[in-house]
Amino acid sequence: MNDNENNNWLKYKDDTYSKFAYSISKWPFASIEKASKSVKKNIILQKQRLDHYGIKLESINEADDFSDSISFILSKRFASNNNSTFNNTTHFVTAYKTMNYYKGNELLNSFKYSNKLCANVTSVNDEQKVLNKLDNCPNCGAVLSVQELLNGCKYCHTKFTIDDLYPVITNYYVLPYVSDRDSLKNGAIKIGSFICTILFCLICFYINYDGNLIQNILIYTICSPFVYFAFAFILNISSSFYYMIKYAKASKYEAPYFKTHKSKKIIENFMAQYDEKFTYLLFEGKIISKLKDEFFKSNSKFENIIDSEYCGGMSVNKLYEENDNVFLDLNVYFYNTIYENEKINKVKQIYRVVLTRDKTAKTTSDIHIAGINCKNCGANIDVDNDIKCKYCGSEYNLEKYDFVVLNVELSNETF
Repeated sequence: MNDNENNNWLKYKDDTYSKFAYSISKWPFASIEKASKSVKKNIILQKQRLDHYGIKLESINEADDFSDSISFILSKRFASNNNSTFNNTTHFVTAYKTMNYYKGNELLNSFKYSNKLCANVTSVNDEQKVLNKLDNCPNCGAVLSVQELLNGCKYCHTKFTIDDLYPVITNYYVLPYVSDRDSLKNGAIKIGSFICTILFCLICFYINYDGNLIQNILIYTICSPFVYFAFAFILNISSSFYYMIKYAKASKYEAPYFKTHKSKKIIENFMAQYDEKFTYLLFEGKIISKLKDEFFKSNSKFENIIDSEYCGGMSVNKLYEENDNVFLDLNVYFYNTIYENEKINKVKQIYRVVLTRDKTAKTTSDIHIAGINCKNCGANIDVDNDIKCKYCGSEYNLEKYDFVVLNVELSNETF
């Protein structure tokens, strides 16, 4: 894909999210910019799966529009006081995608659809407070403190500025998108109503003209607003039926709305008992990222998945507390690309997922920028790649800090 095919992206290449979204639009033919190590790992695993089957993916993405309309939700939760080290916002862009899958020179399948690329952007509120936080060296991946990276990585000797490290994409996922084009629809209704009003008045004027030009013009000038609103009402009703049909057709790509919307409230209310900073949007993104790791890791039992897209919802099976942990038993809805018997198809699938976390843990995103310190020897641990400390051998329990996936199974249910 070249930039001539995707000119709409070019005007969005200035900020952190836009650079990431632009590089994702060119993946797998370009490196991913402004992403944390855990995000890059997720993308690399998928590329390895494609390479394993000898499949070449050609992805053509045309950007539509950027929106920060949900950014304030996370900003308010995480940056409501000046003592907060990190600030988190969620951004998204609408893109029209064409996905072509090749094996050799043979086109196995092609898919065209619209979606929203959502990403969590982590930035720094106070540079002094972040100096002792752990981060990955953007060059070699070593886990060091931010201060050490600013002084120069002791492994690859690369020096960085704070702008090289932050802001950074700490998570991303894709949501299905049904373009309602509200502004376009409303504009079309106004223009259509105006044209219909003019034509209607002209026709009536011609039919009923009695030779008194001034009187007739005054009458139709007074009546035209009522005629305009009448046509606007008719067109609005007609367009509503059109979009209802359109949404009904597009709903096959989305999780059941009422069921998942209710579950969202249930999860938020349950977690609010333990974590006042819990935000469903950030939780949702983290879980999708963890599940994609489960799908694409080398020894995965879901080895026939070559691409995975979240369908925008989860439903609750069971939420409970046991001993010192909370447990979430959920159904998560996906629209996965499956490679089987030399064929590629998209399939709607439900996965039953069991998660756990220490009930005293609090929502944060900085743990997934790089890691934590070993409680035994103080060494830096990369939570996305290390199971135990490389120096003293001590194992650590990640559920003390964040959600852990205990089990994932493909459900027999469909939607």
